[in-house]
Amino acid sequence: MKILIADDDPAYVRLVASRLTAKGIEVVTAYDATHAWMTTVLSQPDAIIMDTNMPAGGHEFLKSLRMMAKTAHIPVVVVTGSISPEEKSKVMSSGADEFLPKPADFDQLYTALRRLLGTPPPESRSETERPAA
Repeated sequence: MKILIADDDPAYVRLVASRLTAKGIEVVTAYDATHAWMTTVLSQPDAIIMDTNMPAGGHEFLKSLRMMAKTAHIPVVVVTGSISPEEKSKVMSSGADEFLPKPADFDQLYTALRRLLGTPPPESRSETERPAA
């Protein structure tokens, strides 16, 4: 699985990337909408985590994703500090699949990604269910 993180906050990108990488997910990054567009077209991520408030127009990037057949199917989770009802409405009408306020709880973000990608929750075993050696 490959996830694009598109955000102009390098610390946030590093934090989310490290958490996803620890779960075995490949991560590609972009720090502005132009780079995010090129990265999406070239690497075809399975999902995108993005902020709409980034250089070169995050809202326009989101709308562009939905207009091209090659990218229209990619699930998008918008994580942004702009949490007004108007912003949420604009983001969702632009084509986002999920809207989370920044800073997003990682477990909530990861759950949203799994749901959007249709991946089952990881198997968990209790201490009493360990396989015999």
